[in-house]
Amino acid sequence: MNYIKVYEDLDVISGTDNWDLIDMEWYPEDGMTCFQYERIIEGEGIELAIVWRPQPITFRHTGWWERDRTERVLELTALDRSRYERGLYNDPVEGYDL
Repeated sequence: MNYIKVYEDLDVISGTDNWDLIDMEWYPEDGMTCFQYERIIEGEGIELAIVWRPQPITFRHTGWWERDRTERVLELTALDRSRYERGLYNDPVEGYDL
């Protein structure tokens, strides 16, 4: 694609100033992430912004692709039970044992 202008390391956030996130790549070796944003300039064309940002290398990032993604139903908490007892829930969700 031909861009009318390409910015590097511009301070861009998706959804502001008509910028839309189109691609993102995280590099776990050094914790950096490359974001690519585009915006349309009426009557002129499309601009591209390439932004590098450090991302924390924590449990939330490291090994996310290896984690178990099995869906689980969580048990009701004491707060959930209290709300049900006060009538804030119309009916208990099937499968829960109150």
